[in-house]
Amino acid sequence: VVYPEKNFPPYSYQNSSGVPQGLSIDYIELIAKKIGAKVEYLPARSRSQILDDAKQNKKGDIITSLTDTKENEGILYFTDTYVTTPAVIVVRKDLDKGRTLSLNDLTGKKVAIGSQYAAEEFVRTNNPRIVIESVVDDESGLQQVVLGEVDAAIMDITSLSYYLSKQVLNSVKVVGSTGFDYKLAFAVPKEKEILQSILDK
Repeated sequence: VVYPEKNFPPYSYQNSSGVPQGLSIDYIELIAKKIGAKVEYLPARSRSQILDDAKQNKKGDIITSLTDTKENEGILYFTDTYVTTPAVIVVRKDLDKGRTLSLNDLTGKKVAIGSQYAAEEFVRTNNPRIVIESVVDDESGLQQVVLGEVDAAIMDITSLSYYLSKQVLNSVKVVGSTGFDYKLAFAVPKEKEILQSILDK
């Protein structure tokens, strides 16, 4: 039983018919085929909703596209990483200062980051004076950047590339790296440790 994310392309997201798809879903389907298992998908939801449910109800067996964090290590086991992608700083194009920005340049600024995304924990730990605006997903963060509601967004470069290719969103640009990489893995509840081993194999 898999928890698919509603809007985390290109890893796990719903198509126009409401069917889960993406790189992580493809991996799960391939693994299921190899071990002769049938995959059942729970309704697609946001990352924070999935993690809340996994902590309380334990309805599902696998969470896709997750980076190991201190917050989650007490309740989940993680497989080996299957994708590594850097988190970048994104701003509006019309704020062109002609220079590269780092997280230190965002001190005191409003920055959108996906709620319970690993980058959120990284920024809170390493740059506590950045004003984090938690958003439901990366798309919401980009919208806030475009509307000028935040100064910047932090998201992984692969998801940004997806949005830039699928939508008319030419008004944002990457201005720097965060020094943080998303290391995506599958996560399973601790009482289902054997499943972690099966997925890794």
